[in-house]
Amino acid sequence: MSKAVEKRMWRFEHPLHQLNLSQDVLYNLQRWGDELSVAELTSVSTAELRLLIRMNENHGAAILKAAKQYPALKLGYHLRALSADLLEISLDITKDFDWNTGVHGSSEAFWMWVEDRLDVDFIIGIRGSQPPPSVTIRYIADRWMGAEAEIIAVFDDELTMLSLPKTHTPLLNLAFLPLADSLSSNINRLYFRVFNGAQTQTFWPVMHTNQNILICAPASSGKSTMATLSACQTISKASADSFTLVIVPNRSQAKEIVSLYRLFQGQTWLPIDTIFYANVLTVVCEDLQLLDAVYEYSVSLLIHERQALPIRMIELSYCLNDLTDLAAWLHVSMQAMFSFRPLNREQSLTVSVVGFTIPHSGALFKGMSKAAYTAITEASPDENVLLFVPSRSGYPAKNI
Repeated sequence: MSKAVEKRMWRFEHPLHQLNLSQDVLYNLQRWGDELSVAELTSVSTAELRLLIRMNENHGAAILKAAKQYPALKLGYHLRALSADLLEISLDITKDFDWNTGVHGSSEAFWMWVEDRLDVDFIIGIRGSQPPPSVTIRYIADRWMGAEAEIIAVFDDELTMLSLPKTHTPLLNLAFLPLADSLSSNINRLYFRVFNGAQTQTFWPVMHTNQNILICAPASSGKSTMATLSACQTISKASADSFTLVIVPNRSQAKEIVSLYRLFQGQTWLPIDTIFYANVLTVVCEDLQLLDAVYEYSVSLLIHERQALPIRMIELSYCLNDLTDLAAWLHVSMQAMFSFRPLNREQSLTVSVVGFTIPHSGALFKGMSKAAYTAITEASPDENVLLFVPSRSGYPAKNI
């Protein structure tokens, strides 16, 4: 409807009304060639168009030129299964019309910006590893009425979805393990006295074995704390020139790791050229879900050096859907893999939605403040609360 208002034409009118054609040509085209689409007009010769609209050949050439300038796209696709429930659809998009700056301007907007050729990737979810017979891929022009088309992407027998991963670790209902004073001389500096569920379940293989460990768990589940405890316990039993090497993907996370290790050790870093691989006992790889080319190359070098040295590797990551390939690359056995789901978080999460029909005004803010105050008093009457507002000036927190 908005396009019809902007173009000042009805939807049932021929799409070439949007181009610079004379009224006589448009009238005859609407009368004699209304059943032909714009794509069909582009495949007709000038002489045939002249006979169709009962006018001369110049008018037929004008219609053919306008039809070829009408925006259209050619679509192609490629399918690739990423996992058991994710399918990647790569689109090859090519413009299928004659570009005219006077008609189209500097760019033509569809669902995406289109130039000469564009490759677009879509990732869709598949339930139960059983893809539907097909999906519809559709494009619609942003400014042109009727400039739309669709293709059917058929999932043939050659498309094979990956099997469902069976590497997720169930969070067991274990009694929380109390923090033992024998783990570290500086253990009293920690802010907790009892391990949570994920830490309790991973405690024995992390603290009492020398095998490589891969832990994938939600944020704030204590992965880094367990790696720190294990590394410090190993160093406390070794010689004074032993080290733990911690690898992080960026500088900001390195500062957080340094502050964490200062709870246990006095000196937390040394110049890299003063560290010998023979003195490294433990390597901790943080945030493997952010693995890029540089990070992968660094870990690969350590894996290569580890072949001749007794270096233990503790790898940490956020929740992953399938970590089989990652564990094989890091030489982690099935018994040392812990892949918790995102729902296995230690902090309970409650979401409530409150709708408001009040227009944007001071009354709306008062209504929202009342709902926020009620939620705060019910969820956390005595603890600190973090409240997000659109702006500090328009929503002063002192009112709440």
